[in-house]
Amino acid sequence: FDELDGRENARDLLRWYAHLLHQLDRPEESLAAVRQTLDLMDGTREQLLDTVDWLIEHETYVLVSELATRYPNQFGEFAMLQYRLAEAQMKQGDAEAAKQTVAKARAMKAEEPTEHIAMAVSLQERGLFEWAEGEYRLVIDNFPAASYYVLQSRFLMASMLHDLQRDNEAADMLEVALQTMDVDRNLQQMMELRTGMRVVNARAQMNYYRAEHLARQTEWEKVRENLTKAIEANPDDVDVVIAMYRVPNATDEWKADAMRRIQSAVNGFRAQIATIEPIQQRAPNPEVGRQLALLYNNLAWLIGNTTGDYAEAVRLSHKSLELVPDTAGYLDTLGRCYYAKGDYANAVKYQAQAVRLDPHTQQIRRQLDLFEKALAGKSSEAK
Repeated sequence: FDELDGRENARDLLRWYAHLLHQLDRPEESLAAVRQTLDLMDGTREQLLDTVDWLIEHETYVLVSELATRYPNQFGEFAMLQYRLAEAQMKQGDAEAAKQTVAKARAMKAEEPTEHIAMAVSLQERGLFEWAEGEYRLVIDNFPAASYYVLQSRFLMASMLHDLQRDNEAADMLEVALQTMDVDRNLQQMMELRTGMRVVNARAQMNYYRAEHLARQTEWEKVRENLTKAIEANPDDVDVVIAMYRVPNATDEWKADAMRRIQSAVNGFRAQIATIEPIQQRAPNPEVGRQLALLYNNLAWLIGNTTGDYAEAVRLSHKSLELVPDTAGYLDTLGRCYYAKGDYANAVKYQAQAVRLDPHTQQIRRQLDLFEKALAGKSSEAK
């Protein structure tokens, strides 16, 4: 233990020294100091992954290749290390080497779908969407269509495609999954049991994704058709209600229906908050606190994206973050609420925090872009 502790202290000291040299514009000496840290390793997977992540974060890509040469067995057996090597190669501009390394990683544990799904999720979290898609498709293309693994891959990939604004593909992905489950009621029950997902919610999502795609094509009649199907499948889907509210040039009947649904959802959230809030106040409990934070967030998100008391939405959003601090999704909501209120400076401030916590969720980044443009426009008007 003492020897390990001593090695880690020496490594941290060398990393600090390398950072100092880098700041002094002495890159060769900085690289040499980092290279010395590699001699302190014992080659465990966890240690290698930690080191590779540090090297990539600090843009010392050449040393990732050196590590792969030093530890060929570990890199040859652990797909995540192969993908990190490919990431370093890509960032060095060697696309062909990265492509070959990805092929090696993808070929590992070909008979274990859970490994490939976990890898896809990990790659997605790092913003490596093309490689994540490759892992999802590997499972979808090579295992039985009615298996849990393929259906899970379809649901996860659909969510990723939606975030990338590839909504028609996302809808197609869900449509095949739903058709597969429609044939086998037992399969539907198994998916609901294992994932906690309700099939009607997935059906609503499919139609919502289709509507999002059609909205970008400005095909508003088809947008309304798909949103109607979505809300019929799941009347509680807040994102569908928000999309209904935003449909332009809608009939009075459509607008009235959207407002009625907004009010119904608001009342539902308020009723749940009124039930849970006193329980949390009497006997604070982390799990109850998380439930309450989610309700605060959902109500704030609904108001911030539609109509209502935007100052209240800001307060609710802050309350969610008091219960569950440093949560990217809740900061994303807070940014939206400040934007709705017209406070663009705070919208940018909190949205930037959300991006720092979750840099690869594209919806969060898109909101930051929107808020920054609004702030810049307001600043130029003031001049």
